Amino acid sequence: MKRWTIAVLTMMLAAGVMWRLAGQEPSPEPPPGVVPASATLEPLAGWVAGGNAVLRVRFEEGTELPPSIPYETENGTVVLADDGKGFDKVAGDGLYTALGSMDIEAARERLARLAESKTAMPVSAWRDRSRFPVDARPPRALEPGVQVPWELWGDPADVSASHSLMITDLGVVEDPTRTSAACGQPSKGPWSFGYLMEQMANTPVTGVSGSQFARVWLDRWMSAQVVNYWHVRPRALMQTEIIDPWIAASGGPGSPLDLSKAPFKLLAIVNRVDLRDQAVYGVGSGGELRFVFMHVRNGCASPTSVPFQVILEFGAPASSCANVKAWARQWKALDTLPLGSPAYNAALEAITRQVVVANAASGRPNGSALNRIRTNETRLSSGNYLGEWELREFQIDPTSHLLVQATLGTQTPTHHPWYDFGDAQDYIDNASSRIRRGTHVVPLRNYSSFYGDSVAFRGASFFYSHFSFWDGPHAWGSRGFVPQPGPVDREARHLFSLKTCNGCHSGETNTTFSHVGVAPFGTEAPLSTFLTGGSVVDPADGTPTRYFNDLERRAVDMDGLLHTQCLLSALDLPLLAASH
Repeated sequence: MKRWTIAVLTMMLAAGVMWRLAGQEPSPEPPPGVVPASATLEPLAGWVAGGNAVLRVRFEEGTELPPSIPYETENGTVVLADDGKGFDKVAGDGLYTALGSMDIEAARERLARLAESKTAMPVSAWRDRSRFPVDARPPRALEPGVQVPWELWGDPADVSASHSLMITDLGVVEDPTRTSAACGQPSKGPWSFGYLMEQMANTPVTGVSGSQFARVWLDRWMSAQVVNYWHVRPRALMQTEIIDPWIAASGGPGSPLDLSKAPFKLLAIVNRVDLRDQAVYGVGSGGELRFVFMHVRNGCASPTSVPFQVILEFGAPASSCANVKAWARQWKALDTLPLGSPAYNAALEAITRQVVVANAASGRPNGSALNRIRTNETRLSSGNYLGEWELREFQIDPTSHLLVQATLGTQTPTHHPWYDFGDAQDYIDNASSRIRRGTHVVPLRNYSSFYGDSVAFRGASFFYSHFSFWDGPHAWGSRGFVPQPGPVDREARHLFSLKTCNGCHSGETNTTFSHVGVAPFGTEAPLSTFLTGGSVVDPADGTPTRYFNDLERRAVDMDGLLHTQCLLSALDLPLLAASH
């Protein structure tokens, strides 16, 4: 084991690096995603008992599935099986087969439209979020008794991103009947920050008022938090920058926070159906509905240089292919309405209310569909961290019914200026195949070659600066920390880094911290080129150059989902192992 001086270890401990605290037990990890490697579709010459089409699927190496998987389609239950029965010829050979019913004529019409389109592409072209060239073409015909290679396709031209994916139009996010439309305007409308806090608190069930719910959440920054063994230091400027002005606007000291005067401006409403679970293999969900807010100061001076952004991320409940498609169709219907019109806003409110109202998610904490609250800010930076951004995440605690700090999703390890001993490199090298498949989940604890033991690994908060990304470890030398060789698999390095909070918001996408930028009232929020389209040189190696256009990727995904009959949902490839 390497030997470190007492002085260095003292610096580390003083900075809050704690990896062993009693009573911190890891929670169960989510199941990995499932990645089909290839598939064929065979229409039958006529109807047989069970259907008129056979789907055959092979999965990527390392995928572990039971011999048979039942799932629901529009025409009843089918079974994807590798059991040697029926149309599945050999048990245990890795080729899974499903017999089911589908509208073959509709499938032929879809193929004809895709063949004529100049913009259609396979969903898998965006599997790693950057687009790569593909030679694939949609099948020309579906003939009885012929196995045709099959994958899901989508046409981004058939989905309006501004209507149904990333909604920043001022007629929506500054609708005076639904949220704050001007500096200082009180609002408890259905898209306002205060209303959403109130619904999460669910006072009749929990006894916690919306004001308490919000205040305790803000107070978390005022004291040290311990999350996954890590010590998260206070951000004392929370008091003067955000809490005190809100108290003053609420009637002064001793008054509860007035939620109608919450100093947060809505920037965007976001449809993340691409984050859905794979309904065939998992528990099922329709992805997420997100609200992006920014804090506004008294007087509403633009906080461009010192932002505090908050993202409320709600899970969209949907337990089957049919339910997920119905959820996606509600969003797609918005494309037909003028942005910001009374009809559009009413339709969008009908969508959001299904998810954000109290008791929308029975059995979850507070009955709320909230998955998490994420913050991304430099407003509270001071001292040694002046000018650096910090990421935090919060979830509702089922016992206290209040928001508590949690780890940064499932994909971001911890990081500290004095803590980088190769643990991330060890993990990337050991998990490179899962990282490449997009099915890895950063564990709460991981083996450290430096310590020769299991240590806390997943991060509790993260300080980062421009061009931040993950690569190799560092070593202590005569000139301080110096870079060492990074992970062997350089593409796995990129994919791992891209799915971390800081990598996605900085170096891997060449983004300046925010994908939805801050904007004063009366100005639409700018979007990053990661969302709208741009090329990025690999920040660690200088090559390759990757092209990102995440709104186009999401449009391809949603169009593919909307036009995929549920027999084929075993091929669904939503965005795996990501939260950004």
